[in-house]
Amino acid sequence: MNHVLREHIAADHFVVYCIHALIFSTTDDLAEHLLKLNVVLQTLCQHEFLVKGLKTELFWKEVEFLCFHLLQDEWAPTESKVAVIVEWFPEM
Repeated sequence: MNHVLREHIAADHFVVYCIHALIFSTTDDLAEHLLKLNVVLQTLCQHEFLVKGLKTELFWKEVEFLCFHLLQDEWAPTESKVAVIVEWFPEM
């Protein structure tokens, strides 16, 4: 999928890992975000990739993606991920 979506990844508004994808904006401009969303979805459609509606979330200001809690200008590992690491190394 990386080769199909490389222009969106390079434009720094799209992240993909295996089958997980995230389209994001760094501003609150809804029109800008809709444009990015539309272009990415058109690219996926042109290459016959499918997006599962039930697994799609739109217009969130914060999300969990690949065990990270993402906000507009910051990110942190999820509490569950931190707990797993602490369990592995309890003496730290």
